[in-house]
Amino acid sequence: MFDLIIIGAGPAGMSASVYASKANLNTLLIESDTPGGLLNKINKIDNYLGFKNISGSDLAFNMYEHVRSEGIILKHEKVLGIKKENGFKVITNKNEYNTKKIIIAIGRKPMKTGIPGETEYNKKGISYCAICDSHLYKDKDVVVIGDDSLAYNEALYLNDICSTVTFITNNKDIKSDKINIVNSNVKEFIGKDILTGVVLENNETIKCSAAFIYKGYMTEVSFLKDLNIINDKGNIDVDDRYETHEKGIYAVGDIINKKVYQIATAVSDGCNAALNVKMDITNEKHIFRTEKSRINFIHRQICPALFLL
Repeated sequence: MFDLIIIGAGPAGMSASVYASKANLNTLLIESDTPGGLLNKINKIDNYLGFKNISGSDLAFNMYEHVRSEGIILKHEKVLGIKKENGFKVITNKNEYNTKKIIIAIGRKPMKTGIPGETEYNKKGISYCAICDSHLYKDKDVVVIGDDSLAYNEALYLNDICSTVTFITNNKDIKSDKINIVNSNVKEFIGKDILTGVVLENNETIKCSAAFIYKGYMTEVSFLKDLNIINDKGNIDVDDRYETHEKGIYAVGDIINKKVYQIATAVSDGCNAALNVKMDITNEKHIFRTEKSRINFIHRQICPALFLL
């Protein structure tokens, strides 16, 4: 039996695995895709401490090499389900594993709009993360596409960095005196080698250097359905120790409900969750030993002759 199984080898999952290994926990890391997750799709990272300029794939590889150097077991398998059985049983497409604790670190992916030009200009003007890419468009004209308050908040964030921000939305309830709001749909992204503008449904063109898209996120959570830990937004609520309402199951990274989604916060999530797992396992061992000693003491009082044999 493993002490801990971590599902997902993005920054949060790999961070958790390293801290678990250092804490002498028998750990298994499971990933169905390339270690690093969405990190591999980022062209340039310059806000992760210690790296002034590094590609996402290079940073992901560095993290993966660190995991390998710790001797952590990594299985390239897809998790199909989790059962509460003698702790927990994790069922994959290849094996079944028993464990005391689980950390879920499966991340999430931004939902695409399917608008013509979205794929062509992805990373060439189209972005799904204002905090990640805003510096690339300082003092330039940008648009934000989305329909909820989270998308609007991203537009406000960009407003202090970019020259102009136009918020394109179907939500007529959103009003603002800080940024320009256009109630419409985008029907096409246009440009040459890079994005130069968006075409609205009335054929009006808004020139821009970047389009930040916020249409929500998606992730594969079907294997968690029996645990009932996914909220109505599609992510997982955790307490201040990163534990879900299902005792013994923790969650970290982009899959959890939190305010800031960054590489740094994901790594922090993984660190804290792993250390909390270590603390819980240690406390449970102490409680077990204490209870066993108490029972033995009672038995000695009731039937001392048995302990003389």
